[in-house]
Amino acid sequence: MLSCTDDRDIRDIGNLVPKTVVDDPDLPSIDINGTKLHAQAFGPDDSTLVVVIHGGPGASYKYLLNCKSLADKGYRVVFYDQIGSGLSQRFPYEYYTKFQADAVNKVFYDELRGVINFL
Repeated sequence: MLSCTDDRDIRDIGNLVPKTVVDDPDLPSIDINGTKLHAQAFGPDDSTLVVVIHGGPGASYKYLLNCKSLADKGYRVVFYDQIGSGLSQRFPYEYYTKFQADAVNKVFYDELRGVINFL
């Protein structure tokens, strides 16, 4: 299968969906609980922390970047794409299903706690 141009193959990383932080080391990222998350922070390091969490599933924080104006008011504003979403590292389906009903606590809550502790 080929893309619309002769020099791009849709099977190559980044041609069908955007590259993740695993595929593009130039994207801003943090390592939390063994997962590379796409993340950015704005504002003074030592000020009150505001963590902006996007909706899902699969969404990116990009649509929430207008919240970075809180940094102008003295807050430390942090954005990150949750595991498997946006430009953050993705794992196979089985990774998520192994937690069953406890997935929210074992994946997303632990991830949020890790982001807060990192910052």
